[in-house]
Amino acid sequence: MKIAVIGAGAAGTAITNLLINEPSVKSIIVIDKNGHQLDELEERAESPKLRVHRVSMDKELSILSLIKGYNCVISALPYTQNYKMAALTVKAGINYVDLGGDDKTLQEQFTLNEAARERNIYVVPGAGFAPGLVNILGMYAFESFDEVTSMHMYAAALPMKPKPPLNFHLSFSPVGLVNEYLNKVSVIENGELKQKNALDGYERFTFESRPELEELEAFYTSGIALMLAQHLKGKVDEFSFKSLRYPGHRDIIKAFFELGFDSEQIIDIQSSLTYKDLLIRQLSKFLPHSTEDTVLANVTITGKIGDKTVRKNYELNLAHNALRETSAMMACTAMSAVKTALFAGQAKTDTIGGAYVPELLVDNKAYIDFMCKHGMELNVTENTLR
Repeated sequence: MKIAVIGAGAAGTAITNLLINEPSVKSIIVIDKNGHQLDELEERAESPKLRVHRVSMDKELSILSLIKGYNCVISALPYTQNYKMAALTVKAGINYVDLGGDDKTLQEQFTLNEAARERNIYVVPGAGFAPGLVNILGMYAFESFDEVTSMHMYAAALPMKPKPPLNFHLSFSPVGLVNEYLNKVSVIENGELKQKNALDGYERFTFESRPELEELEAFYTSGIALMLAQHLKGKVDEFSFKSLRYPGHRDIIKAFFELGFDSEQIIDIQSSLTYKDLLIRQLSKFLPHSTEDTVLANVTITGKIGDKTVRKNYELNLAHNALRETSAMMACTAMSAVKTALFAGQAKTDTIGGAYVPELLVDNKAYIDFMCKHGMELNVTENTLR
């Protein structure tokens, strides 16, 4: 199997390192415009499987030439470039996977469904951590029930040594982070699909398998579960996704927005800088880029198994490991993207080609088994309600 990785940043590097150790993957190319990152990746990998190519993302003909004959392309680019890359791989007739994180981009990518179906290939956006692993864990839990009443998902990548006042770090793009706090969120209430404001739905949450983290806060964020919410409409009474943070984080973010730092109003005509741009710039400058983190995902689900009403609690977590040479977030993202790409590239499925979110395409049990094999811990508790 041959896989191309577009982007040699933190995520692209973690993905490449994992692919190198996959026996079924015989050839890997990594494409990026940053020659220094490519040289560093190639030097540290020291693998005969790997080739790197310095190419700008606007050189479409060059990229098409390089990925010809490959089974799957994994985009580790910023989400703003994912539609363009997905369209390019459809043109080439090659399966495509990315890390997602933006609902508008996701909807644009789904306009490629018919073209992908005609080529009998898969376009699979949102195959990172959240979206990605969290959604698949949700469907894995859903499939263990005969009938589901409610499903609520929670997730985060938290720093192990939080720095006040925000007690958070940048494990992905600050642009994506701010959009998660601003864009509308899809939930299901009383069986109906509804739109909520990000940062609403506040509650306190304790992660049972990691009691040392104590009480966290949870609230709605966007970019994670749009398609899953649409899929579950009519199948559950209640559904939601919330991000986890250390207490106090949400109120500070809300205060920024109340002061106008969510505004697209231009404050510097020469640079076209907006208040929102300024917030993103300052978060990028002052939030730490820690690799000492922990990844958490929880699905709390209630429904019928046989004639019993049951509540099950699924918790996945991956703690920082100094020997891993990357953050838990990047390791988890890489595992998720690689397993999805292996599934899409091997095409061992009766599902016809087209655009899919990973939780509605991959073998969810095989995916979870893969994650656990690579170090994630899964804890499942069950209580019979009646």
